[in-house]
Amino acid sequence: MKNLKTLNMCTIFLLSVLVVQVLCDNFSTINLPEEHLPYYFANFPKVAEKCSKDDDCPYKNNLNAEKCWGYEYNCKWNKQYSIPPCPGDHKGWVKTKYAQQTTFYAQADFGYVKQQLREMRVLCEPLFPDDSSLECSEHLRFCRGRNIMLNFTKLASREEPIRYKMDVLSEGDIGGYCDFYKDKLDENADHISPLQSWGPEMRYFTRLNRRPIVEGDCDVVIEKPTFIMKIDASMYNIMFCIHNSSIYKICITNLFTSMLRKIKYCNFKFIQHFKINFF
Repeated sequence: MKNLKTLNMCTIFLLSVLVVQVLCDNFSTINLPEEHLPYYFANFPKVAEKCSKDDDCPYKNNLNAEKCWGYEYNCKWNKQYSIPPCPGDHKGWVKTKYAQQTTFYAQADFGYVKQQLREMRVLCEPLFPDDSSLECSEHLRFCRGRNIMLNFTKLASREEPIRYKMDVLSEGDIGGYCDFYKDKLDENADHISPLQSWGPEMRYFTRLNRRPIVEGDCDVVIEKPTFIMKIDASMYNIMFCIHNSSIYKICITNLFTSMLRKIKYCNFKFIQHFKINFF
């Protein structure tokens, strides 16, 4: 009987390994435009190596290409996704055409992304896999986190539009279970204005007394990577919809916050019952 149990455990273990291996080698899950594939494999060399050794991999023509988006640390200028054309005269702004291109790259292209990644600092450090985490760039311009709790309860009874408001969240409305370095957060919460940073929201981040997802403290748990973007002046007709009026507290397993600019229309539509209009 003991040997049978051991055999069953071994069988289950082998099945688990096989399932994981199949999922890792399932190239059909790659859903990208054709022109993006060389950049994808360049950024994930282990996946590229598996593809090169797999006779059934359909992406062999996209391997071994020296391509990069432009935010990678080792990305060469002539290998990045695009080089800003910057038409027109550069005189009066910078000394050379190349300086004009690099200025645009650093302020409005992948160079800006590279700078944000370089500035990332841990503000909420996890000790175990189910703990929360939060890291942000300087001045809280960009943040990413895991297992973060957001409480939108107060917005349900709020009647005024919240466009450009800095009190969308308040004390206790955002937090996580982790080693929280509040002094670092306070130090970077120095750009407090509606669109300048995430300072107006992140300044209320608090350390929770227990893990919100494990303990079932959230009405909704979003497991897919989630982007929260701020609305710039050129955007209109924005709505954020929640499943129904009884759901207010949300946990997000993979959270990214970013500033969204120069986009005319965006509609975050989860479902129809309960709407919070930003305008």
